[in-house]
Parts: sequence; structure tokens; C-alpha cells
Amino acid sequence: MISEFGGLACHVDDHSSLAHDYGYEAYDDMTDYADAVRAKLAEAGSLEAAGLAGYVYTQLTDVEEEVNGLLTYDRRVNKTKRSLHVPDCSQ
Repeated sequence: MISEFGGLACHVDDHSSLAHDYGYEAYDDMTDYADAVRAKLAEAGSLEAAGLAGYVYTQLTDVEEEVNGLLTYDRRVNKTKRSLHVPDCSQ
């Protein structure tokens, strides 16, 4: 069991609680962020054959200065959704 992993950060202007942010790996581009999240999830999924029973991705939504959620703080932007009309991440 992987108790917590992810931590990929993507600040979306006008959808965060604070102007400053925190995350382990920061992305300025929404597409790059989404690709990195998908790669992390695929990596974890590939460990099932080696006996991995489950994992907890960090995290579902942004929380205060932590912008490593799949959704923004206000839950209005899914940062992993592939769309031509989503805002870019910015620092």
C-alpha cells in the first residue's frame, strides 16, 4: 500500500485561496501537469503485478497554499481534464 504520493503542483490564477503556493514539483502548463499526473498514476498502477494493493493520491483538491490537487481550491477547474478551454497553470 502506498499511503500517499503525488504532490504535483499547478497554481491556477483566480481559482486558488492564496497568491503563493506549495508543491513538490511545479508545472506552469496545464497539459504538462496533466501528463505528469497520468504518468504517476500509471506508474503506481503498474505496481499491482508486484503486489501493490492500493494507493492514495495527494490530493483530490487544492488546500490553501497546497496546489497539488486534481481540482482547484474552488472546485471549478479539473486540472487533469484535456480541453482547449482550461486556463494555464501559473506561478
